[in-house]
Amino acid sequence: MATNILDKVANPEEMGIEYNEENVFALAKKRSAITEGANTVSTLLGLQGPDGKPYFALDFLVKEFLGLSDQDIETNQKYKEAEILKQIQLAKLMKKQQADAAANAPQQPGGDMGGGMDMGGGMNFGGGDVMSGGEFGGPDMGGGMDMGGAEAPAPEAPAPEAPAPEGGEGM
Repeated sequence: MATNILDKVANPEEMGIEYNEENVFALAKKRSAITEGANTVSTLLGLQGPDGKPYFALDFLVKEFLGLSDQDIETNQKYKEAEILKQIQLAKLMKKQQADAAANAPQQPGGDMGGGMDMGGGMNFGGGDVMSGGEFGGPDMGGGMDMGGAEAPAPEAPAPEAPAPEGGEGM
């Protein structure tokens, strides 16, 4: 008995067709929509009001054009806060290692005659936008002090050469 073609269509595996799950296509569609939304957000964020500040609020643009749920935004905020905490911990660790290295450094006889080393410049872990969580670095506490001496004097021009005596050789 011959097999009806409609029976094979009802069962694609019999025809050798591999079925890809729809979630692969749904994921690609979601990524495409987010990319287009991000481009829109970026463009609209560049629009400025008469005061020179952005016309649109970043939160509004993200919710409106990226299609993120409140849960997605909350999850993103938690990740951002975790990253900031890691940066703060790393900065503290680096500061401690620098202090330990300075404490364990051998001292030169006759005292320290060096001009010092500027390690300053506070670390800004935040940003100004509404999604950043504020500024964690504080004001800039670094450098600015000139540890060098006065500027070196300009080199003097060499003295002009004395003219050769006239009358030739053997005076």
